[in-house]
Amino acid sequence: NCPSLESLGGLGSSNSYKYENGCLYYKKEKFTYMLRFICPNAQITTLTIPSWCSGVESALNLSENKNIKTINMHKNCTSFPDSYMKNDCLESVNVDSGNSVAFSKNGVLFTKSSGSYLNTFYPNKNKTKSFTIPDNVTFNVYSGSPVNPYLETLYIPKSAKINGHERIAQKRVFTNLKTIYVQSGS
Repeated sequence: NCPSLESLGGLGSSNSYKYENGCLYYKKEKFTYMLRFICPNAQITTLTIPSWCSGVESALNLSENKNIKTINMHKNCTSFPDSYMKNDCLESVNVDSGNSVAFSKNGVLFTKSSGSYLNTFYPNKNKTKSFTIPDNVTFNVYSGSPVNPYLETLYIPKSAKINGHERIAQKRVFTNLKTIYVQSGS
């Protein structure tokens, strides 16, 4: 509840915390840090997760920062933003290739759960007008999913599964959706 907070000071040397560019990281395990807090008014448009950090904590206050447009995550990240981490400015979440538990396509995040991939974050300011769901994934659209006003065309391959298809058809999440293509055999 401090929307003007730009930075933290006086942390000094700590074995449990690191502070860098408006972001507070905490040591989760012996050699692993997690992003825990972003200063709400930190002037960050691109948040790049450092190589020494394993990802973002589930309690991250991503929705409080109105400046972040892009999150870049390295190939060793293991913890990612989820659909409930809404952010009014976020356009894309990108994951470096070679990550064993996640990938991104056009700024849309897909993570592995129980051996298969599912989309966990479609940013509400992602300006892609046409999106093809990757093969062999589950595309999740929950009641709490961020509303995206840009997507106009959605392609669904026969190997993809959809959770929340009624929210897509009723334009609750993709409010400007005009066309849905469904591959034969789906």
